[in-house]
Amino acid sequence: MKKFTCGYLKENGNWDDECPSKEIVVTNVEEAAQIFAEQYPSGNPKISVTWGLAEAQVVDNPGYEAQQEAAAATAARVESLQELLNTVENAGGNLGELSYADLIALIENMRRFRDIRDELSPEECALRERLYMAASFDKSLQALLQTDLLSDLQSTCGDLLAVLDAHTKSSKGSSESALIGTAAGLAALNDIRENTD
Repeated sequence: MKKFTCGYLKENGNWDDECPSKEIVVTNVEEAAQIFAEQYPSGNPKISVTWGLAEAQVVDNPGYEAQQEAAAATAARVESLQELLNTVENAGGNLGELSYADLIALIENMRRFRDIRDELSPEECALRERLYMAASFDKSLQALLQTDLLSDLQSTCGDLLAVLDAHTKSSKGSSESALIGTAAGLAALNDIRENTD
């Protein structure tokens, strides 16, 4: 094991004084840079790694590429959401004129927005919130969303019905109350399934 000192270099090649150097004890330069990047993330592209009396090597920041990819993905999502919002606003409140792909994107946003809003950038969150609000007040889109949710419920209930049915058949020695409960559950799920058909 060797002791390596790692520090970030700015794009111009100068030391980044805001991110102080740290000592990392590992077996090689690449491992030192990887651990340094994980423990002290930075948007700087290079890491200077020194060891011994005068040995040094400059390596790519392993976290830099991932940050750039994440930023590019966020920018692409924001651009796509902005285009969708423009389309929705240009529809003049008649979301029935949107393309199928745009309607599916609105429905997907409605289904996921509440779960992911805390993870989003402020810009993406604001766009998704505006889309969510626009879709929330459209009766046709609400009906489509309800149909979609009921279809998901139907497939889930079908799986649950199969499990309950198998349990009923395999529990011949069970108490009568367990069988009555299983039968009541099957009946309720059958009613739900029939109502969604």
